[in-house]
Amino acid sequence: MQNLYSYIVKWDFGFSPNPFWGRMTLNCCKPPIRRTAKKGDWVVGFGSTKVIREMKRDIINYSGKLVFAMKVADTIPMSKYYDMCIESHNPLHNKIPSSDGDWRLKVGDCIYKFGSRLNDPELLPSIHCPSDSAKDLRGLNTLLADEYYYFGASPKEAPSNLKTLINQNIGYLPCADETMISNIVSWVRSLPFDKMDLAEPQLKCDIDLYYNRK
Repeated sequence: MQNLYSYIVKWDFGFSPNPFWGRMTLNCCKPPIRRTAKKGDWVVGFGSTKVIREMKRDIINYSGKLVFAMKVADTIPMSKYYDMCIESHNPLHNKIPSSDGDWRLKVGDCIYKFGSRLNDPELLPSIHCPSDSAKDLRGLNTLLADEYYYFGASPKEAPSNLKTLINQNIGYLPCADETMISNIVSWVRSLPFDKMDLAEPQLKCDIDLYYNRK
């Protein structure tokens, strides 16, 4: 049975999920979804009513709009994801966060260095800080997608018949209704989207503010 998980994206840095370098990955935040989702499931994120852009000193309402959608291709332990990312020939290598060069490197989501420390991984300099680690690590797994859609700061208004899938509370909204899942997938696939020309994240202006906080 195929499932869909819906939640509100409150903080969109292009970090969680991370749509860059050819695959969408969800390695941080939303631990219940990362523990539960399996291959073939869909994860969708809708906009928040109150996106605070600190550097621009404004607030934007993205409610009712689709920020991203991903069809889970693989679910792997976070430690295995790290092993994949440290392979220099693997495009996922760019998901290890770095302050050098391209701004997308700063929002890399492979932020936990496992090595021999499976139970106590090292947090790398990144968008997340130590107070985020316990929640991140409770997710256990990383979700990877080859079919994905990312609209960031240019989210798409959801049709009225699909807005029942928008979670209005903290956490996430699961859905196992085949018709509803089919309808939202068909709508998502009908949207104009180019992986080579991704929208910018809603909070791109604040990346430097949040990177490597203590």
